[in-house]
Amino acid sequence: MMGHGHPAASKKLLIVDDQLLVAQALACVLQDLAPGWLCVPATSCAAACREAGKLRPDVVLVDPLLSEDVRFQSIRRFRATHPWARLVFLDDRFRPALLRVAILMKTCGYWTKQSEPEEIVGAIRIAACGEWTACPEAEPYITRAHGRVRFRRSGETKVLTPRELAVVRLLAQGLPVKDCSKHLRLSPNTVDNHKSRVMRKLGLHRLGALMLWAVREGLA
Repeated sequence: MMGHGHPAASKKLLIVDDQLLVAQALACVLQDLAPGWLCVPATSCAAACREAGKLRPDVVLVDPLLSEDVRFQSIRRFRATHPWARLVFLDDRFRPALLRVAILMKTCGYWTKQSEPEEIVGAIRIAACGEWTACPEAEPYITRAHGRVRFRRSGETKVLTPRELAVVRLLAQGLPVKDCSKHLRLSPNTVDNHKSRVMRKLGLHRLGALMLWAVREGLA
């Protein structure tokens, strides 16, 4: 892995992962596959901010589920401080909900750690040009039009009313019916009725199946 004492590379990559060994291993592997790049690891968004100030990276490869982060606040702060940096999410596994977050945050891509290193290098090079890049599992959830990338849900969500979708979103966050009722200012019975109606519409018979459906649709 190259350090700050080495000659300047043509491109610079900052890797943000709260597991030090993962961050260092990724930096070493990607450095070997992309010798024209300087790859530097960081284990928190605070450390990433310090490194970014010195390094001014072309691409930032970041784990979207950093242990320090709450609702992506640290990543959002990093983005606000370094708006020129091109972010790519590198998730542990494919999660439609986090793909949706990547799109809403206007990052340059979404990949997983299960991808081949050569694929990640290719994605980094695409992101460096300011273009969107994503792992193959993400493609069914993406639409591209007029140079913009949007998250695409299945047609199943169209059968639900806005109120039913709101109930599903809260349930998918792990909130019990009582807490959902407080958020929505509805009675627990009304929330429970909405939940039952959603499950009938979708042909689901267990709450766990509804939660999986919500995650798949990016509603979690």
